[in-house]
Amino acid sequence: MSVLSWIFGVFGALVCALNIYLSLLRYPLHRLKGGTKQSYKYVSGFPLVGFYVLALLHPLHDQPIAIAFVIILALLDPGGIITFLVVCAAGVVKRRL
Repeated sequence: MSVLSWIFGVFGALVCALNIYLSLLRYPLHRLKGGTKQSYKYVSGFPLVGFYVLALLHPLHDQPIAIAFVIILALLDPGGIITFLVVCAAGVVKRRL
């Protein structure tokens, strides 16, 4: 199970890192390189994939460091369910104000 959990962990971490790059870092880096708003082309990541792979990893590890790693990546993944729920909750709160 240890090898399988490491495979899931690395794949989930790569998908989360790709989502972070595509959602948060790609546009600012494009602008720093001299690109314009008009020349920027949006590219989507893999929504929910990283989160679900990491969710599969959770029961396979009994090490606290691995569980903390999974939680941190799930919180940072902009394509994850946690981000989706936070954005939905913020929209509800904003409409009520």
